[in-house]
Amino acid sequence: MKISKKTFDILKNFSGIRSSIYVDKGSVIRTVSTAKNIMAEAKVDENFPNPFAIYDLGEFIAAASVFSETDYNFGDKCVVLDSQKGGEIPYLYADEKSLVMRELIANATRTIKMPELSAEFELSSNQIAEVQKIASVLRLDTLCIKPNLPVGGIEIVAFDRKIGLNSASNTYKVRIKAKSVNTSGSVYIDIELLKMLTDDYVVEIGGSAVAKFTGTKNGVTYWIALRPETK
Repeated sequence: MKISKKTFDILKNFSGIRSSIYVDKGSVIRTVSTAKNIMAEAKVDENFPNPFAIYDLGEFIAAASVFSETDYNFGDKCVVLDSQKGGEIPYLYADEKSLVMRELIANATRTIKMPELSAEFELSSNQIAEVQKIASVLRLDTLCIKPNLPVGGIEIVAFDRKIGLNSASNTYKVRIKAKSVNTSGSVYIDIELLKMLTDDYVVEIGGSAVAKFTGTKNGVTYWIALRPETK
């Protein structure tokens, strides 16, 4: 079988969240970070015939990238990467009994039920990229998302958590419209957890626990844990 560039890009993105992965039989792939503060799920075009476990996803991607055209034959113990020019790589699966794989297998069919929504809005790929670039330049590590009630929207502020939200710190602010705002409190997200693929996202804030980012084009959904000071 073939694996599309879109699916390969998703796997590359997931390798930045967790270096190992377990993919169940079918067309849904999931990952969860070691700290369990990021979970991601994607519906892909491929239908994987067998479940498989990869310990070093980055290595697997690099090996598959050696061939200009690759066929993937998923067996019981390995996936054979066929170059269609005579060469092949029988890439062995990871031991599913290892602690890492047992955890990933347990999460392979898990989904997160969102709490009652406190806010829902959209973020474009350009807005996300701008936040990340400015945060890198000014060394800002935290996002504060709070209501901007006079205009029926929200305000997103990037700031340095060590200094706090005050006049002594450099910040970045953007005000956007919101589909709904059902809270007067603020939520906080670590900027380093924004590891999404480039896309426009629908963002749902679930109470004080989790933010859900749903890609409008790539079919990937991310759940990101909110910081404990969220109210």
